Amino acid sequence: MARTNFSDEQRAEIFMLDRAACSYSGRSLWIADYGIDPGYQIDWADHIVPASRGGKSIVENGVAASWLHNYLRGNGR
Repeated sequence: MARTNFSDEQRAEIFMLDRAACSYSGRSLWIADYGIDPGYQIDWADHIVPASRGGKSIVENGVAASWLHNYLRGNGR
């Protein structure tokens, strides 16, 4: 199955629904709150059911997540 990504509109909706907080750490994802470091990557949407396991790129299958926690979670559920 080909990997699918959230659209910009879906990312924005997920970000708004989760009140701009990482679902895993609770950390604010507003850039203005903590600034940008050289390794910073903007990708606030994570699949609840990973795309590699058949999860669809729909708002209902997404949560706001910091890049670090998205990475650490990997392909887990």
